Amino acid sequence: MRETNNSRHKRALDFIGEGFSWCCGLATDQKLKLIEGDEASVRRRLDTITDTISSSLRAMAQDTTRFSQYEEQVRSTFQETERRLKFMGTHLQQIQKNAAKAEQQLQGLIHTLLHNDFSAFKHSITVARLLRKQSILSSCQDHKLSSSILHPTVLQEDLLKLSADLRLSQQELAIPVTDIYRYYKLPLTECSFTTSKLFVLIKIPILQTKKRWELFELVTVPFAWYNQTCSIPHRPLYLAANKLSAAPVTETRQISGTGLHQCRPYHDKLCYISRFSPEALEGPECAKKLFTGGTVNEISQHCPIKCNPSTHMIVSEVLEDTYIVTHPVTPLTITCGTNKTTLPDKYNHQGALKIRLACSCYLEAGSEVLIPSRFPCLDSANRPVYAHIIPGIWSNLKTFVLNVHDQRQLPTYADMDECLNANWSIEIPHLNVTFQEDTLREMQWKLDHTRSEIQGIKIQKTW
Repeated sequence: MRETNNSRHKRALDFIGEGFSWCCGLATDQKLKLIEGDEASVRRRLDTITDTISSSLRAMAQDTTRFSQYEEQVRSTFQETERRLKFMGTHLQQIQKNAAKAEQQLQGLIHTLLHNDFSAFKHSITVARLLRKQSILSSCQDHKLSSSILHPTVLQEDLLKLSADLRLSQQELAIPVTDIYRYYKLPLTECSFTTSKLFVLIKIPILQTKKRWELFELVTVPFAWYNQTCSIPHRPLYLAANKLSAAPVTETRQISGTGLHQCRPYHDKLCYISRFSPEALEGPECAKKLFTGGTVNEISQHCPIKCNPSTHMIVSEVLEDTYIVTHPVTPLTITCGTNKTTLPDKYNHQGALKIRLACSCYLEAGSEVLIPSRFPCLDSANRPVYAHIIPGIWSNLKTFVLNVHDQRQLPTYADMDECLNANWSIEIPHLNVTFQEDTLREMQWKLDHTRSEIQGIKIQKTW
């Protein structure tokens, strides 16, 4: 048997050796074979290793220095952080103290404000109560109803109930419920006080169904009769007329004398109309006859005339733009813009001058302006209208019917003498207060020869 030499060497797997070399620093057989065997190579290897170790040591020294610097920086940072945390803690404690102090002050301020607000509220309530009492007292003094006493909703409910009850008696409210505010504007209340209570009496105006009253005032104008001024004498007189009356009779109520205590149109906004005409007991019937209309003869029997010795010019306004001039002074001139009209002297006779003056015109008597123009003026008319007029009872038209509600067909004459009744002073009742010379001499003689007797003025009456 032939003996052979085994030249194979022990070996390991390369990848396993590489793994141990990388992991545990073991040198594999392959790496050991790479080492040179000569001294120079070994020295070179040692120098390389020495350099590598020196570099590593220098790097480690540098890293150590850097780590020391980093440690010092970290330590400083931690110290600064600790210092800041302590400062923040101290500042936080100060903030808490300040917050507690501010909260305490705020609570005190809130308490003070609440106290002041409550005091102001109490004062406001006191003032409101005083104002309410003052308002109630003022309303009672003016005889007016205050909403503080009776709320409008409550008054409205009561008025609706009252209206339903009134309809059963052929009556109704003079002021409708829809105008409830007027109940607080008119003098309808009477107040009485006790130590703890207030009693209010409310007078609700009512009227009969199918009656609507209108109030008229009797206004008479003077007329010239030679050297006298004549007019129908009357006391303050108003006439209430029911505009729902069946024609031709108009239901009227005369308001004069004591009736003016409860009806004063120029002072009060509410007028009480009596159930009868008290003036009928005192006479005359002139106002009623003038309102309802009648013949010239009928009116002349009910309307006496009073004449006074006077030629003084009198201007009476009967409408907004209509005037009656008695005893006009010449020359009488009407100026409208650039137009100037001088009235002839024929108008200065018995009767009076009626002038309708546009708002842009003015009337002059001589150099005196009697009626100036009106401003503002929106009327485009600038031509005056004037006429000579006499009272109807001075005319010859005894059966002509005069009606104050219809003056469209009043007769006109070119010559007033054709219409004027020169004997009216004999036929119509009138009072002449002209003093005669003989009467004056007789009065003077009696005054001179009388010691204890009081002599009255003798007035000549003509009927």
